[in-house]
Amino acid sequence: MREEKNRKNFRTYLSHVRHGVLLPSDSLFVTKTIPILMCDYFRQRGVEVDSLPDKWGLTIDDLVEYCRSQGISIPPSLLRQMLQDARAYAFDEKYANYSYDKDVRGLSDSWKDEVRDLLPPDYEKQQVIVVGIGNGIEAIGLFDTVEQLTIVNIAPRALASARMILPKADAHLNAAEDLSSICSNSQDVYVSLRTYQSAFFDVSRSISEAARVLRQSGTVLISVSNAYLGQDGKLVHGQTVSGGTAVNKSYPFELAREIHQTLASHGFENLGQRVGLTEVFVYGTKAV
Repeated sequence: MREEKNRKNFRTYLSHVRHGVLLPSDSLFVTKTIPILMCDYFRQRGVEVDSLPDKWGLTIDDLVEYCRSQGISIPPSLLRQMLQDARAYAFDEKYANYSYDKDVRGLSDSWKDEVRDLLPPDYEKQQVIVVGIGNGIEAIGLFDTVEQLTIVNIAPRALASARMILPKADAHLNAAEDLSSICSNSQDVYVSLRTYQSAFFDVSRSISEAARVLRQSGTVLISVSNAYLGQDGKLVHGQTVSGGTAVNKSYPFELAREIHQTLASHGFENLGQRVGLTEVFVYGTKAV
């Protein structure tokens, strides 16, 4: 039954893909880029930053070096903190009030079935951490019945909204790269959906933290966004290129491959990958 459901979801995915178009110029993913919003944050605090590089694979540490090369004389440790705060501000501006009205997840709830299929059957009874919970809407019907839930996000306003949806959850204002407020070997399941493709995200550090907080034999499930709503509600698969309207169809799979390889290098086992309607999933278990 599960295999038939997966085949049906994949056929639906292909049907949407065949009719895909470029993103409209007024798409949220084009008009409000994280680098532009981060520059706004600096200007509001009297620090003139004309622009930040908008390239895949760059991290906050890379931005520190870039800003210093542009003559910004703030000490590195303070500059790093300001960049982290600017990233959190940018994600709040973009996603604190986010809904699925113009999101491919709004097409169908099948993505929730895909997530459940890759989690332990009794995950609702286990200790689950969701990293990058956003404003909490992804938890509705998926994590809101988990008995021991920890939620993590970098953006304070979004996390406050998530707390209202998940009042019993243990909430932490942290980046995926630094889960220092979470005890080691304390979680049974680590989930992060559509977060690892975020701007200035450090995949290696984040997976290192996932390995630290998970117990032996714990489950990891990470997804990468692989679709947008284009003109007339048509699905466009891939990832946008440097904030433009063009979409790179291979990037989600390149990033999924990087996540897969990094998990393997941290000793995760039983690794696999699955293509869903809206995202690419990478999953595995922490070695005993």
